[in-house]
This record gives sequence, structure tokens and C-alpha cells, in this order.
Amino acid sequence: MTKKVDWARVWAAMQDELFPAMRMDPSERAIYGYLVRVTRLERRGTVCISKSRLGRAAGVCSATVRFRLRSLEKKRCVRIRGRNLEGHTIEVFLPEEILRAGRGGAPHVATRDYRDPAVREAVLRREEGRCFYCLRELGQNAAVDHVVAVSKGGDDSIGNLVAACSDCNVTKGNRDAGEFLRELYRRNRLTAAELDERMRKLKKAGGRF
Repeated sequence: MTKKVDWARVWAAMQDELFPAMRMDPSERAIYGYLVRVTRLERRGTVCISKSRLGRAAGVCSATVRFRLRSLEKKRCVRIRGRNLEGHTIEVFLPEEILRAGRGGAPHVATRDYRDPAVREAVLRREEGRCFYCLRELGQNAAVDHVVAVSKGGDDSIGNLVAACSDCNVTKGNRDAGEFLRELYRRNRLTAAELDERMRKLKKAGGRF
């Protein structure tokens, strides 16, 4: 059975999380919102639409549509699957799919500066205010950690970031996340069940978020 989408929550996530995290300007917001409507809201996987039609719907010119579509694709909010005389065939991702991490499925995440307050807020919210590694409730010592260290090929995408306490952030360093989690278990900082759940989350995400 297809999961029913709570569109009120989707629209709230667009306004409160996605738009700030992706730093979308008004044109990108209008184009993205219209594309969500004519695809996902209408239960369609993709839409074939011309730049002129999309421009009229979003209230921008065709040149702006061309530029902003490229920007939205770079941010991985949409995927252009093809072009023909009728227009662009576009697949659209919802906020949860773009910002999610460690939930399985294709990681449609956009690269942003991890020091961006909006990115940090989104990561902390996703981890429900707890350290991903030791599960300690975070306060003023909250940090954002790279699951795969930049020195080992990791990037600043939301998909490679987790909330961490300052102790775990410093102690883990550039080590493998799975190795660090097992160390926490050996030090009785995690139970066997908690370790298994953390490792499953890493595995679902292909070893990263």
C-alpha cells in the first residue's frame, strides 16, 4: 500500500527546513513548489513541461527557469531525466527525501557548508537533540561531525553529517564511524541493542549519511 503523504507537513518542511537549508531564492521556491504540485501531489512520478509553461506558472521568464532548474538539480531537489521538443522531463524530490539521512533509499542530499546555522539546525533536529554516537542528550556542547572524515573523501553534505557531543566529536576524529561505535560499546557507553541500532543505521546509509 502506498504511504499516505501528509501534505501539511510537507509544506511546513519546505518553508521551515528545505528553503533555508538550500538557500532557495524566491524564483527557486516558486518553481520547486509548482513542480511538487504537478508531480508528487498529483501522484505522478515525473512531468514533461516546457520552460515557457513552467515560467508562466512560477511567474518568471524562460531564461530564469533554465538557470533555476540547473540550480535546483545541482542541489538535488529535482532530477532532469530527459529533454525533447515538448520540454524537460523532471523528477521531483520531497523535503524529507532531500534532507534525510540514514533512512535507506537513495541519498538525495545537497552539499552545503556544515557551519551554516540552517544546516546545523536541520542535523540536530534529525537526531532529535541527541549525539548520534553515544546518544547523550545535547546541550550547549552540541557539534556537527562528519561521518566520513573530509580527509578520507567525505564531504559537507547533510547526508554526511550527524549531531555529536563534543567528547565524541573530538575522540572519534577521522576514524571509521563503525569502529568508533564499537569502541563506545566496549567502554559500556552503549548497550548491545543501541550498538546494533546504530550499526544498522550506518549500513542502511551505505556507511554514511
